[in-house]
Amino acid sequence: MFQVRREGCDFGIVRELRFHIFHIAEQVNITILMLKRKSVNIPSVAIRTVAAHPAVIRAGRWRFEGNGKDELGNMPVDCERFLAPGGVNGSGCLRFNGKEGVKMRMRTWPLGSATLELLVNPERTTCERPRLLAGRSGWSSGLSILLGPDGRVEVRRDGGKGDPAVTLTGKTALSAGEWTRIRVTFDEKTLKLFVNGVPDAETAAPLLRTYGNSSWHLGGGIDKFDNFTGRIDDVTVLGIAAEPGSASFPELSEAKALPSLGAIPKKKPAPAAAVLPKLEEIRTLSGWKADEGKVTETADALVFELGPGSRRALAELPEFTLADGQAVAVTLKRYDTAAPEGWQAVQIQLVNAKGHTAGFSLTAPDNLSVVTNLPKRDIRRGTVPLRTPAELVILKEKGELRFYLDGKELFRCSDDAESPFTRLRFNPVFQTEKDKATVEFSLPRLLRRVE
Repeated sequence: MFQVRREGCDFGIVRELRFHIFHIAEQVNITILMLKRKSVNIPSVAIRTVAAHPAVIRAGRWRFEGNGKDELGNMPVDCERFLAPGGVNGSGCLRFNGKEGVKMRMRTWPLGSATLELLVNPERTTCERPRLLAGRSGWSSGLSILLGPDGRVEVRRDGGKGDPAVTLTGKTALSAGEWTRIRVTFDEKTLKLFVNGVPDAETAAPLLRTYGNSSWHLGGGIDKFDNFTGRIDDVTVLGIAAEPGSASFPELSEAKALPSLGAIPKKKPAPAAAVLPKLEEIRTLSGWKADEGKVTETADALVFELGPGSRRALAELPEFTLADGQAVAVTLKRYDTAAPEGWQAVQIQLVNAKGHTAGFSLTAPDNLSVVTNLPKRDIRRGTVPLRTPAELVILKEKGELRFYLDGKELFRCSDDAESPFTRLRFNPVFQTEKDKATVEFSLPRLLRRVE
């Protein structure tokens, strides 16, 4: 249990604090008082003073150069069907057709003090309601940035549930077919709008605290606004108010620094994803041991049945080794969804003697991640839509593990040289016990690279 204070303000008691060590800076001093807990024998109250940049509360930047990578952290977004050329100076961007938007990652939307910046290139439309550029649903003290029917930008701060709402309307009308840089800042007192680095409008806003579990979207997805038609690029969110030229803007490496507001630089196109090298089959991997749930091995498939009453099925292949130049491949043939209120995950993992894992995690029929714990936990969300049948491959090559979906490389990481992988595991888990669900794979195959 901790008590947190900043510049004389008491933030009260919290039970857990997490800091990203790579973003620690000296701009803000936070004093942490470690208080006694009955279950822990602490001889006296200890005071620790650390410096943490406030942007670590919420921070993200997405440039959409052929993928949804977050350049300020580890919050990539699935947006492949929106990726398009035609961005600033020929770079990549997101293209919206007015029918739907992109749902961004949770826990990246600022709650309170905020900076939101994005490049916008609207198309001409006949919409009579404001169109959503970036905004949140649910309830929180976040912001929504809109494009009005007359081309002017609107910023709404509305916590919902009767909380006081504030609307800021800009003075400058955006031109269709042209790129414009929009930046919105809020410091818990004043809401400000900048267009191409120039102050455009501002208004006072009352203090509001309605922190909640809200989602946020780009280009559409919130019923009370029309969807956007046009292009959006280079989206940045921060948990601090950073006006153009502000010294409190987080210091980033040159490759990740935000471009100056006076000129929009040309962005380098992302390299093409590596493709799976030619492989030949060594043998089919059979003889699976079922440790939990109902698992059926046939001549050509592994079938996992869950529910009703059963939430998990686990199967392992003992005494499995993956040598350099070898790969394990499996085809996802069937993947039932859980009940609407349920959560699910299907994990395909390599496991070593230390308990470290590396593999695929399927949290929905169209949502694939690569998750590694070697020993650092790392998650990389795939940019290729997952459709059944789907071919999943893990290749060991020159001390690395490389992960492929349908022949396209998603991610690579270093192998654990001190503790080789000795088990292959399938682990479907459903939160719900109400509905029966089936997950079916082909029997995995051991392959080797062909030069």
